[in-house]
Amino acid sequence: MKTITFYFILLFLVSNYNSKFPSASDCQPRNFAEIKALFQHNPQRAAPFIMAHRGGPAPGFPENCLATFARTLAAVSCPLIEFDVRMSKDSVLVLSHDDALEHGSNGHGLLSQGTWSTLKKLKLKDETGQITLHRMPTFSSALKFLAKKSAILIIDNKPGTPLDKVLAAITRAKVVQQSVLICYSLKDAEYVYQYKPDLMLALGFNQEVQIAAIEQSSIPKDQLVALTPREIQPPAYYQRIHQLGISCSLGTNGNIDTLPSTQSKMMYLERFRAGADIICTDHPEQVAKMFVQAAIKH
Repeated sequence: MKTITFYFILLFLVSNYNSKFPSASDCQPRNFAEIKALFQHNPQRAAPFIMAHRGGPAPGFPENCLATFARTLAAVSCPLIEFDVRMSKDSVLVLSHDDALEHGSNGHGLLSQGTWSTLKKLKLKDETGQITLHRMPTFSSALKFLAKKSAILIIDNKPGTPLDKVLAAITRAKVVQQSVLICYSLKDAEYVYQYKPDLMLALGFNQEVQIAAIEQSSIPKDQLVALTPREIQPPAYYQRIHQLGISCSLGTNGNIDTLPSTQSKMMYLERFRAGADIICTDHPEQVAKMFVQAAIKH
């Protein structure tokens, strides 16, 4: 009942904000032009996009898990579902943030040294460390599950995971128009752009030298998302990125997300007002509701 009530409040806000509040239709781009337009910096937006870090884990719902994705989709009208891709010893792409199996499952050793026949039998842990009945999904099953959902896929291609295999899987699943690939270097991003020029890319915009190099890159700026530092930066920092038409993502996972809501609420709002177009959080449902409530009051 709470989820249904929240959904109708969100619909009301969408209509009254004249589509300036992220809505389900925003997260259903039909082609490359529409997803590029979605991520163009828009100062008229009434709230940021909410990125569910590792899918938005909660007690009983592990990170990088299809059941967790479903929970986030039911609670947030236009989520950016972020998840991590690694490869097993026998070249199967799977979802996992860490290579160490102990971090997120009842397994031991390294994921990269395990075969899929072993990995698929493991049970995933939730954020409290409790073993659940959920299993590790393959990358292909995650793409199939999320395809055509009202969500944008933020794919974190972990270092050492072959870009070519990841790109091929995205293409086969026909989710290019709703995907953003996180790259850990400008060199990787330029390689992806050459191989797959119709794919949105996310890059770290952390230092002056990085930003300058990105500005000079051949990658069109309208297909980039800026991953920015967690600490609020001077106004000129966000202005420089926004002048390129690029949206800024700011992570609150692991810091603000751990604080009581009475303390964190203003901190989320401050980051949005400072220039964060996207809030990347471990608690997408709570943060989305907080922005809805803030919008109602104003």
